[in-house]
Formats: sequence, structure tokens, C-alpha cells
Amino acid sequence: MNFLNTNIYLYLNFLITLFILITPINVILMFLSSFYLKNTEQTNQINILMHFSLSIILCITLFLGSVILKFFNTPLAFIGITEGIIMLFTSWTFLKTTVSTVFNKNSKYNHFMDTNTQLPHLTLITPFLLGIGSIKMIIEWSIHNNSIYNLLGGTFVIILFSIICYCICKISLYISKFINNSIILTIIRIFGFFLLTVSIKSIIYGIYNIFYTPII
Repeated sequence: MNFLNTNIYLYLNFLITLFILITPINVILMFLSSFYLKNTEQTNQINILMHFSLSIILCITLFLGSVILKFFNTPLAFIGITEGIIMLFTSWTFLKTTVSTVFNKNSKYNHFMDTNTQLPHLTLITPFLLGIGSIKMIIEWSIHNNSIYNLLGGTFVIILFSIICYCICKISLYISKFINNSIILTIIRIFGFFLLTVSIKSIIYGIYNIFYTPII
């Protein structure tokens, strides 16, 4: 594994950055999703599927992200704007969450985002679990480290990250069983406010940088 031995600091920095950008949002979303699930088996299935999807998305971004942007002649700054818009709608959803939508476990449907789609499934079909700046960071990393050895090393880091993140989320789901309803709702509201702040910042920076970031 020569490509890992020669650039261990590069990959360690990549792994730490992934944790900073993705893990807080990932863990909180899985934590909140547990209150919509009927049993532990369903929770584990969602957890496994979510992190498998996460690793696939990150690997595709690592290898093809810069190629796609170059093909469509798109500035990298547009990625930040897109992430910000997705987070903006997500944060508004969390801020509107009420006790009934969180804790009515016996109901066949909840009205999260005014649809019949449950929160665990939303975490699978929307990219907001990746976190603000994560896609942009991975594309930038692949541009500056575009040798086959570095890309293989980055793939190894992504797989390792997904496994660790899966274990963290699994632990957080057990902890959630000991927290009362009022604390859960408070966490949801705080998380929504945090996402709202970060999403607005991402959109503003994206619009600003679009005039200064060169097309890839």
C-alpha cells in the first residue's frame, strides 16, 4: 500500500475534514430518524443503507465530480449555492417540526415536509446528509490530488469513514432511547436554526465566489 504510506498526512487530513463537514449532520439526522422508526431492525436497515449510499455518492464525486463540472462548463461556486439551497429548505422543515409530527409513533404517516414521506427515507433520497461544503471539498481535493494512487487512497479513506460513521450513528441511536421528548424537540429546533444560518452563509458565499472562482 505504497500510496497510503507515502501520503499518510494527506489522507489523514482528508479523513478529518470529512468528519468535520459530514459527521455532525449525519449523526443528528440518524438520531432524529430513530423517533420515526418502529423497531431496532428497521433502524439498523436504514443506518446500513444510508451509509452505503453515502460511500457510493462520495466515491462518485471523488472520481467524476470535476469531470462533470468541466463537461458542463460550471464554476465550482455553483456547488456551494446548490448545497445552501437544499439546506435552506431542510432547516425550515426542522424549524416547523412540532411535537405531534415527532412523537406520534402509532400513526401510519407523519406530515414531515407536508408529505407522506417519512424522515428516514428523506435522508436517503436527499443529499443534505453530506453537509455544507462536503461535495465542494471532495471535488477540490480530487483536482489537487488527481493521480490514480491518490484517488485510490481517497477511496480507501471514504470507505473507512463510512464504516466509522455507521458505528457512531449506531451508538447515538441507543443513547436516544434515554432522552425525553422535550429535549428531542429542542435538539430539532436548534439543529434547524443551525442549518438555516449555515445555508444562508453558503448561498451568499457561493454568489460572491461565482465571480472569482475560475471555471474548472
